Amino acid sequence: MIKIEKQKAPEFLYSETVDLAVEKMEEFFVSKNRSQKRYDWPFNAEIDKELKGYLHEVFYGKCGYCEIKIDYPELGTVDRYRPNNGVRDKNEFHQDLYWWLTFEWDNLIYCCKECNQYKGNYFPIKGRRALNENDDYEKEHRMLLNPYLDEPGNHLNYLYSDSGNIDALTDEGNQTIELLRLNRTNLIEGRRKARSEIIDVVESLINGEQLKNHAIKKYLANIYELEDPSIEFLSYKRWVLLNELDTTPFLGQIIGLEDFQTDDNWFREKEKTAKREGLWKDLIKSDYFPIEYIHIKNFKSIDDLKIDFKEDELNKKSWLFLLGENGVGKSSILQAIAVGLKLDRKLIEPLIPSLIKKGKRTAEITIKERNNENIIYTKLVRKTGTVEQSGSFNSYLIGYGSLRLSVDEIESSSPKDTSKISYQNLFKPTKALNDVTKWLRSIHRNDVDFFDRIAISIKQLLPHDKSDTNLSIKNGEIVLGNSETLFAELSDGYKSTITLAIDIMMKLSDAQSDMKVMSGIVLIDELGNQLHPRWQMRIVRQLREVFPNINFIISTHHPLCLRGAERKEILLLRNIDNQVISNTELPDPASLRVDQILASEFFGLSSLVDPEIEAKFNRYYELLAKNENVTPEERREINTLKDELRNKQQLGSSLREELLYHVIDKLLAEKIAYDKNPLNREELKAETIRRVKEVWKTLNLEAYD
Repeated sequence: MIKIEKQKAPEFLYSETVDLAVEKMEEFFVSKNRSQKRYDWPFNAEIDKELKGYLHEVFYGKCGYCEIKIDYPELGTVDRYRPNNGVRDKNEFHQDLYWWLTFEWDNLIYCCKECNQYKGNYFPIKGRRALNENDDYEKEHRMLLNPYLDEPGNHLNYLYSDSGNIDALTDEGNQTIELLRLNRTNLIEGRRKARSEIIDVVESLINGEQLKNHAIKKYLANIYELEDPSIEFLSYKRWVLLNELDTTPFLGQIIGLEDFQTDDNWFREKEKTAKREGLWKDLIKSDYFPIEYIHIKNFKSIDDLKIDFKEDELNKKSWLFLLGENGVGKSSILQAIAVGLKLDRKLIEPLIPSLIKKGKRTAEITIKERNNENIIYTKLVRKTGTVEQSGSFNSYLIGYGSLRLSVDEIESSSPKDTSKISYQNLFKPTKALNDVTKWLRSIHRNDVDFFDRIAISIKQLLPHDKSDTNLSIKNGEIVLGNSETLFAELSDGYKSTITLAIDIMMKLSDAQSDMKVMSGIVLIDELGNQLHPRWQMRIVRQLREVFPNINFIISTHHPLCLRGAERKEILLLRNIDNQVISNTELPDPASLRVDQILASEFFGLSSLVDPEIEAKFNRYYELLAKNENVTPEERREINTLKDELRNKQQLGSSLREELLYHVIDKLLAEKIAYDKNPLNREELKAETIRRVKEVWKTLNLEAYD
């Protein structure tokens, strides 16, 4: 981080567009009649797109927090130093804070996607917080460094090694490092490269190779004087250069720093062990936990499976959809993820023998946090019945099995479960969900503001004709306006899914926050059960809207639930020779009709008409995949199957079509149906074209003859 000199606000901030945005914003936040309404910032996307150009120039094309280079303005983000859409504290949520600073020039920081994601809606302070527009927010004791106001060198220090890590000199520095993850992997690697670059350049001067290279000397002088703020990792490069100047006294003269003298105070300062973690008791750590990959070995039905996760977008977290026939291990994967992220010893230790694959001594789960050296490693041991886990997980983890029964359905009186780590239902399907009605009655009685925030999220899940009606509690029942009770007038499918969503909200509720800003991981087995097809098509989009910062990992057998899924979010699991194989090279479900989804690799139905034909196709593919290894008896079976499928008009309506289908079916059998190797769609297309051309060429020659 380097200090940025304030510049005059651009004229754009005084334009009609911004004036209108401010007017609408003030109209909403000043209103006293908005209990169950949320301001959706309708102008921000357009305004921020314009602001990026100005801020990219002000911050010299770098992130204002971590100094990583951002090549183009649109690749960066506009961060509100003081968040404008509710503020999360350690144990509180302030709904209306700082909205009045939304378009204040001094509150806008240009930053990279990662810093923005980790910072989220946090703004830690020590002491009293400015709670309304009339309070003097400049008197707040800020615990997050501001590149406009703070001198980073007074708060941050680099470790005296080639590690590339930042250390803290103050509590403010420590809080900034922890919240923004300034020691994440890509930054450490960038600093290491920066160090190597400076050392290589210095050595080339010292040994005389570049002694007459004035461009190099000027480059180093600019770093020393901080005269070129556009240099990536400038503060770190200057620190490396100062180390070299201290150890090589004549280097300053070579570069042309005639007035350079060793700063003994600085030298002693850098030798300090400056770690101050834990001095400030209210240190806030981001609970955003992006997964890079998961590696599962010998867990239940899984032999050896690695799953790579799609990288999150800024304002929309990625999902993972697990597809496949019964018995391929979808539920096992969900359970492995739960155990692998955060161990619930009381729940898991009695189950250890059943969680390790038969015939194996141990099971292992490795989960890598993206852009971080943090790896969570879990090992289950059959002989001792023990489990060990290393690594850290600092977010919410919630898991659900396929039943998800309400307390009413099993007449349960189990205690309320609102723990940050909660996945008992994933292992014990008869474990009832929370009594959501009782919880809503309680918060309506004790915290109306929080009830209203929860109500906003619930209404986003309701049928469209009811979503504009306020929720309230009357005679102990949840009602929509003056209608009948909420759960009495909705179908079982709606009730079960809304109950699930409210159960998630309960477990996120210790932050008292708006659901839109909460981070965490939610595992759901068999999403879409009991839902009408019309709602199956909407459920993913609605959950994404209600919980935009939650990473959902789900399994489903319902093709309509893929509406709302995106490419690279779907994992197709197949069992080949008793080994679970995964495939992510799948088409974009948004581009397919429902019948096309069913006939695609997602669900693999060769026929949408007759299960008997489908079974024959599966056997036909299995035999085709054997190629030259097919026996004479199997060859006769292939011919019999071809006759039967031909009669059902499944192999084309002419000889040419049948020959082409045969070539394509043979290729699909080899490369998809019974091939364990990862599929490359482009290579498959090229091979298909090559084989079809060969057949077509033969057909044309025969026709010519």
